[in-house]
Amino acid sequence: MRVFRRRPAPGFWDHYAGIEAAMRASAGDLPLRFAAGWADPPMVALWNVTEDGAADLATLQHGDPADPSAPTLLIAVTRGPAEALVSHLRHFNNPTAPTTPGSTQTGTVEVRLDGRAHTFGLWRSENRWLAATDLDDGHALALDGRALPPHGHHLHLVDDLEPHLAARRRWIDKHHGAR
Repeated sequence: MRVFRRRPAPGFWDHYAGIEAAMRASAGDLPLRFAAGWADPPMVALWNVTEDGAADLATLQHGDPADPSAPTLLIAVTRGPAEALVSHLRHFNNPTAPTTPGSTQTGTVEVRLDGRAHTFGLWRSENRWLAATDLDDGHALALDGRALPPHGHHLHLVDDLEPHLAARRRWIDKHHGAR
């Protein structure tokens, strides 16, 4: 059997360089975090920039979302309430997580942010969970996990976006072929 990988369209990497430039320019707009204890740096994932160039959603993805058996953890930050972020993530098209946590909070979980304990609301399904909280600075932070428990996560502020951009380029190369 031959396995085919879909290659990026001509001009893809030039287009993607523009996307990365927008991410770099808006990286300081939101308090983006990563989880300690993973072997590799997380890759940038969902990132939304408004017309004025400000980021209003930024995420980092731990694990390989293309592998349905792999543990994954998406960490998202946005402006506004945690409930809106949870709603957005619940309905985000994620083909490797067929069951979606319900709209009703099922409990709470403690997550450490920069060494301090914070209580997050918890939404669970059979193989996926969401945890979210409103931060004191008007931002909301959420975790979207699969094949790992919702407790025991230690999050730290990102101080350099470059390793996360490089991780995304490696993931694209792995799944869609070299440049």
